[in-house]
Amino acid sequence: MSNIANKANRILVVLSIFLFSLLTHAAPDDIDRPLKIAMILWRGETEAERGFKDALTSLGYKAEFYVFNGNQNREKLAETLRTNADIINKDFDYLYSFGTTATQMLNSVSDESTPHIFNIVTNPVSEGFIKTMQKPEVNRTGTSQRIPVSRQLEPILQIKNINKLAFFFNPRERNSELIRKELYGFSNRQGIEILEFRCAPGTNRLERYLDSITNTKDPIADAAYFPGDSYLVSKAELIGQKIQKAGLIAIGAHQDYARYGVLAAVMPDYYRLGEAAATQLHRHYHGGILNDIPVYSITTEYNLIVNRKTQDLLGIDISKSTHKNVVFID
Repeated sequence: MSNIANKANRILVVLSIFLFSLLTHAAPDDIDRPLKIAMILWRGETEAERGFKDALTSLGYKAEFYVFNGNQNREKLAETLRTNADIINKDFDYLYSFGTTATQMLNSVSDESTPHIFNIVTNPVSEGFIKTMQKPEVNRTGTSQRIPVSRQLEPILQIKNINKLAFFFNPRERNSELIRKELYGFSNRQGIEILEFRCAPGTNRLERYLDSITNTKDPIADAAYFPGDSYLVSKAELIGQKIQKAGLIAIGAHQDYARYGVLAAVMPDYYRLGEAAATQLHRHYHGGILNDIPVYSITTEYNLIVNRKTQDLLGIDISKSTHKNVVFID
């Protein structure tokens, strides 16, 4: 059932791109030279960038990509962007950025003269990148992967009564406080106590906190939640191994958590969001104004990714949740 749903969703995206191409008379012959696109990335190329590139190719574009990769280092990316500010503002047809941090840092050096497509930004309005989701009112638009915390936690709440939830987060991540507030609002309504574990990069807190909740006979939490910030995702293997070994129910906001041993992850299809970002560029290239092109949001279409081994070790069947798109990882 989930494979059929996923294929159907992909077909709809490709079909929408094709139909828009026809409406705007897009064809390879219309594009007389390769587009020069600066890609400001936070943690290297992801499925989002692959979807973006593939969709541009499908739409008939030739493009030259110039990558500015932060490798999850704010200082390095800031220095790179400052050094290349003149080039970024004058030499490219489009600017592309992945994630909240890279988008914020690009905005700090951009004079907004070059059209900007952002991708995978959780709260673009709250961050001040745009005015509204429907009408950006600036020379940028993009995609948002935000899924409400309540929907992320729904699968485990349907299989276990949770009184205490361990919440791991990076306090230096710009989205962390927004997620934290949303989580507390939800937990207060549900009567769930939140146990905070602030894990900043460059410290050993993540390792220590994981040990504190897994190396104990009496678990201090009924379940754990890991948001999708880049630092924690980069530590998904460590997190998954310790959580799986401890037999703790946990859910994350990125598929790498489930890949390495966390029970499940709820996340959108990054490749599909990349395709959507390419479609927005396509609309602009054929006369659309970025100020008026709505941000593409995918809050109701996402996958529940389940680690089959962890599910078996826990002796539960998370596929009995009401989620429609369940994908198993062996």
